[in-house]
Amino acid sequence: MKTRILFLHDSPEFSREIEYTVRQLFCSVEGHEFELGFNDENFEADYRISYGDTIPPDVDLSIPRQRILFNGSDRPIPGSLISNRYAHGSRFLYSVEKHKRPDGQFASNQALHFDVLEATFFHLTRYEEWYASDDSLDKHGRLRSEAQFLVKEELHRIPVVDHIRLALLETLGTSISNWPTKHTLTHDIDCLRKFGSNKRIIRAFARTFLKEKNLKKTISLARQFFEFRSTGKDPFDTFEWLFSKNRTKDRVVFFMSGGRTRYDNLYSLSDAEAGEAIGLAISNGYEIGLHPSYVTYKDSGQLAEERAALALGARTEITSSRQHILRYSVSETPRILQENKIRRDYTLGYADKIGFRCGTGMEFSIFDLDLRQELDVKEIPLVIMDGPLLMEAAYDVDKAKQLLFSFIQANQSGTAITYNFHNSIFADAGVSTNSMKRLYEELLQKINDKS
Repeated sequence: MKTRILFLHDSPEFSREIEYTVRQLFCSVEGHEFELGFNDENFEADYRISYGDTIPPDVDLSIPRQRILFNGSDRPIPGSLISNRYAHGSRFLYSVEKHKRPDGQFASNQALHFDVLEATFFHLTRYEEWYASDDSLDKHGRLRSEAQFLVKEELHRIPVVDHIRLALLETLGTSISNWPTKHTLTHDIDCLRKFGSNKRIIRAFARTFLKEKNLKKTISLARQFFEFRSTGKDPFDTFEWLFSKNRTKDRVVFFMSGGRTRYDNLYSLSDAEAGEAIGLAISNGYEIGLHPSYVTYKDSGQLAEERAALALGARTEITSSRQHILRYSVSETPRILQENKIRRDYTLGYADKIGFRCGTGMEFSIFDLDLRQELDVKEIPLVIMDGPLLMEAAYDVDKAKQLLFSFIQANQSGTAITYNFHNSIFADAGVSTNSMKRLYEELLQKINDKS
């Protein structure tokens, strides 16, 4: 089924930004396609939407323009912006505005009461990260989560953009109802072996016993080490179990293939274990993606070298990636990905929380704020990662399970959830291996039941 929508606006100077945002909001949903026209009165439309200061005749919906982001001169510092609540049925929708207001209604008489385009553009483009000052960044150059708009407003566990999309469709009166959440499973392979060289083994024990002063973790590490010496099987070698065929439909595994910092080169593609893991993933239906090394988020040449190496080693085309340690520059990384023919990026998630860093879990096109143009690269936001999940639960697996399943229940429709579980998390000396495996298996059962 296809719905034709004519979008009328009086802002030609911001037509790129406006039309990009409209395309993301009216993306394909559950097989329902949209055909969009812009300022073309000859376009035969099922619905007519206006955006601006004046409302043309015969429109089905009007959207007010607030001129905060789509403003050529007086753009605000993102830290000065706040969110207001607008009721739509039993749900609240959330704006991006300058001033605090009492709760209001999302729409009345076919007119919306806040600028949904600027709110959506703000979240999808990571506008606040484009403006981020050095003192708001962590040691890896990432905008600290507590400095991010959705976290400050306590909205990071709500897919605010996806809720706006659904409310728009309902307000227009389309036949599209809420859709089941899509689940995608991914794995970052940072390290193949827990017990590699003697130097690494000594450093692991020194870190847990001397630096962290964690006796329980040190005992667990020692138990894993002696089991490894006895059986010869490294605890990070979880691939036969992890890459089972009986997993989700959509799944990607990201391998590293180079680097030049201490965060990289924990294995080589020439290692027998690497070849076996890649072969197992491919034979069980996984897409092979690149996990670009630490500096590649600002180094196109390094990323090109690593992409070529992985393509050669895996004997497959590499078109998906997730940046190592989630390093991402809004001004540089998207262009680097496009230059290197990466078509899908899976980076944009929180490093210490679960939730919707972009206000959505659904795939969207990346917009280059410096060039003011939509790129050919799609973003599939990272929503739940194993480490942040455990961090929020104080490394209590039972609490992590409760948090995980309550999050899934709260977001069981109208969005998408992409997960990242490392092979190494199931042998983390700080948590029970069996408990983590049970959590993961229960997650997969829930995902498959919903599918």
